[in-house]
Amino acid sequence: MSIAGDQSFAQNINATIPTIGAGILFNHATFYVGFSTPNLIGNSLASRDDFELSTPYFGYFGYRFYNNRFQDFIVKPNMLIKYEEGAPVQLDFNTAISFKSKKPPLKTVALDFRLAP
Repeated sequence: MSIAGDQSFAQNINATIPTIGAGILFNHATFYVGFSTPNLIGNSLASRDDFELSTPYFGYFGYRFYNNRFQDFIVKPNMLIKYEEGAPVQLDFNTAISFKSKKPPLKTVALDFRLAP
């Protein structure tokens, strides 16, 4: 792997970096909201001392629109927010539509859009 002009990628890096993550999700029949982080301990257990790892944080929420008229599909818009120190905030907007079918599972079509400077 090589990125021109970046000394961090000028050499092969071999290290072990254990991670511990946590998250919480509140899931209701019509909406959900959650928060998670995949690296609570940072680089404190890394096998090398020359790493600077930041901890990303994720917030997400979504809603389920049940179609009462036809009862054949569910529209599920949701948003993911990612924050990491030193980086711009990223927003992901997603919408999924699930269709009932005669044979399980549900059939789903999705549209995703990422907004990141």
